[in-house]
This record gives sequence, C-alpha cells and structure tokens, in this order.
Amino acid sequence: MSSIAIWSQYGNQSLAVGRHVASQLGFRLVSMQDLVKTTAAEFQMPEAELAAVFKKRSGLKGVFAKKPSKGLACIEQQLCRLIAEDRLVFVGHVGLTLCQMISHVLKALVLDHPGGGSGPADPGVKEWFQTAYQEDLEDPNLYDLTVNLTHMDVAEAGNIIINTLQHHKFTPMTYSLKCMDNLELSGRVKTLLVEKYPDVAVKAHDGAVYVFSSGFNRGRQKAALQTKQTLLGLEGVSHVEVHGDKKLFDSITCGQVR
Repeated sequence: MSSIAIWSQYGNQSLAVGRHVASQLGFRLVSMQDLVKTTAAEFQMPEAELAAVFKKRSGLKGVFAKKPSKGLACIEQQLCRLIAEDRLVFVGHVGLTLCQMISHVLKALVLDHPGGGSGPADPGVKEWFQTAYQEDLEDPNLYDLTVNLTHMDVAEAGNIIINTLQHHKFTPMTYSLKCMDNLELSGRVKTLLVEKYPDVAVKAHDGAVYVFSSGFNRGRQKAALQTKQTLLGLEGVSHVEVHGDKKLFDSITCGQVR
C-alpha cells in the first residue's frame, strides 16, 4: 500500500488534515511528537535529546553537531521503517530527502493564512527545514500536491489528498519497493557512523554500501579499513567501499539510491 507525508509550518492545521485523511483511509497517523517517541524507544535514546534536534541554534555552521546529527539520522531511519510498514499518514517537517526517493509516498504541502484561526505558523520550522535540507519548506516544486487552507476547509483539503492518492503513480512497484530496501540499509549504516563521522554520506544498492566522510581522507586508511570491516558484519551488506574524496564518491554512486 501507499503512504502519505504532509509537511507544513502550520502544525495544528496540518495535523487536522492528517487526522481526516487517516480516519477516512484507515491509515496509521504519526505526528512529529509520535515519531520522536517511537525513535527514542527504538534506539534507546532520551526523547529530550531527540527533540533538541529541532531547536533553533545561532548560525548555520555547526548547526548539526554530533548529537543532533545522530538524532536526525535515527529519526529519519525510524520514519523509513514506518513507511515500509505501509498505510501511514505522517505529518511533520522531517524526512524530505527520504520521501522524495520513494515514489509510492504521496508528498503534500499544507499552506494557510498566517493569521489562521486554528493557530499561527511556526517560523522556526521553516528556518530549521532550510538549514537541514537547504530548501524552502513552502516551495511547491518539492511536493506532489499543495493544498491551501485559506481557500478550503480541513475536510476538503483532506479529500483532495485522498483522491490524489488513487493515481497509479502512487502504487508500490518493484522499483519503489527496492528503493525502500536500499534506503533502509543506507539509513542503518548512517546511524551507525554519523556520531563518529558527522559529515558521513551513505548510498546503498542491492547489498553494496558506499560511504564517504572527510574522516577517511589520505593517511587515514586504518579508520577506513576498520569501518569497512564493521559494515561487512551488518545484515544485508555484501560489499563496502569507503571514500575520503567526495567527488570520487559522487562519481561512483551516480544513479545509485541515496
């Protein structure tokens, strides 16, 4: 089955839309708060530490220090697992890159008037999103669908999302399910490495795992070898390449998932 992900800086309004959609479809509803709680339980991390990932920090440099990087990786990995279970309605502002790689996830943006009666926008959400993904949260080109509550009520917006989900492009196919498997594996690897290597990038394809970090630059072959040996012990991993050169990593993994 397909799933739905709804992004918005209007938390109350978007959650109301999500509730309507989940109720009508019989899907599981997961809010940001729910996602943090399930991630904390899954990875045995304090909820406060995970919630701190979304707190405002001064300056962009170093915004995601080691602990926030680890926390964000764990949160996105948990979201990937929930999507894999199907029949999900997620409402929040995390996981954009992840969901964009899964074609059977309907990605929707909810807009509203800044002075809407159900509650104001949270500008901190938009700022955090920009820092995390280098994208404008309200850029409609990032989503499959945009609904504006200035021009319709919650039920109407939810029904538009439900109707859009019926399009054949949101039906899980062999390719999109394989993407899910690759994303799950790359997520597991990233959560394992990101605390030690905050700039780590991981791509996985059919059991092959490709890893980049500046921590594996020339002269650090021992760290690269140790990492490779560790990853080869993970379930589902059949091949590992570790790179300290970002251009080489991008060239090798061009066209691969994540």
